[in-house]
Amino acid sequence: MKQFLLLFSFLVGNLVFAQDYLIKERFDPDNFSDVKIDTASSNYHRLKSSFGLNTNINEDDELISVWGSNLFSLSYTYDRPLFKGFHWNFGIGYNWDNYRLKSRNDMMLHDSIGHDKVKFRIQYASLNTGFRLQTSKDYSTSFYLEVNGYFNVKTFTKYTTWDKLESMKIVNSASRLSYVNPYNYGFEAKIGYGSISFYSRYRLSNIFDSESGYRELPRLALGITLEVGEP
Repeated sequence: MKQFLLLFSFLVGNLVFAQDYLIKERFDPDNFSDVKIDTASSNYHRLKSSFGLNTNINEDDELISVWGSNLFSLSYTYDRPLFKGFHWNFGIGYNWDNYRLKSRNDMMLHDSIGHDKVKFRIQYASLNTGFRLQTSKDYSTSFYLEVNGYFNVKTFTKYTTWDKLESMKIVNSASRLSYVNPYNYGFEAKIGYGSISFYSRYRLSNIFDSESGYRELPRLALGITLEVGEP
């Protein structure tokens, strides 16, 4: 009987100590809760949506009506930190540019008759690259200044007029406009905080072919950009 009790005590003791050992070796995620990943050297991927107005600041104000001459763009940007606070980025996107032409000027692209409403539309596939200075490692809580150059390739053009004759509304349009240059280029500057920024964009090239004889449209656009992204 004593031998049985000794054997039983030995087995129970081993089980207890073995259980304690296993418990001590178990993975405890709380011990790793304070570990943080440094994203200072991480690459960012961002989606951007921009809205703005084509303006006539310091240019001929007889060409376009600013309200109605809007632009919209969607783009993807790859952002790579080079060193602390300094980033290089590269992006691709698509732009929609609209110009509401004033009807009483020489910008009637297809005729010399005044119309109730005239609009010129052009769409582009876009490439851009530039540099970004930001004040914090955390992109979402950083002030930043960004300067980019862009290159646009024309994909679609359209000239539309609206008129009203008694009770009838008359709409005429023409597309695939041969007098529009196939590409244009320029630069933009952007200042912002986190996911929102304000930008100015300046076109260096002409929209119209030099042989068309048409007056060039204003070059400056101002707007706002919203973006989302993460490392």
